[in-house]
Amino acid sequence: MASRLKYYQEIGLEHLQDCDGTIEFTRKLNDLFDVLNGWHPTEGIRQGSSDFRVMKEGLEWLDTGEQQLVGGHITEQKFLAKTPVDGLRVTLKSTVDLRKYLLTEKKFKYVLTRKFNQDPLERFLGMPARLRVEITTQICRQFCMCTERSACTRC
Repeated sequence: MASRLKYYQEIGLEHLQDCDGTIEFTRKLNDLFDVLNGWHPTEGIRQGSSDFRVMKEGLEWLDTGEQQLVGGHITEQKFLAKTPVDGLRVTLKSTVDLRKYLLTEKKFKYVLTRKFNQDPLERFLGMPARLRVEITTQICRQFCMCTERSACTRC
């Protein structure tokens, strides 16, 4: 999307001449979502990978944007609303913390971040409801075992 916006800007579409901020914003979010959607071992976050840097820069970007908003340097239209900022911050911080724990303390080879996303969690936790089964401690234990086995590998 960012490349397409840049292309149309460069060929002279008048209403896209002032969209550099949108292009930068789109690229930043695209990079973050690429990191957060790793589902194949080749896309897994490994010790020393640039993915960790992308997440840290994403957190800094959110902090800077909020500081500029609070300081009156930008308007609300030039930044994300508070709820998406908070959600993205929680996602990035928890992914950074999980990555550190699993790669450093548990010695996993890589982490598949897509396994932490909301959709897999909703599908798994929604199974008992679809089967009309009460969520019990046993289901929670099974969830923990499944995520430990499928989100990472020691191979």
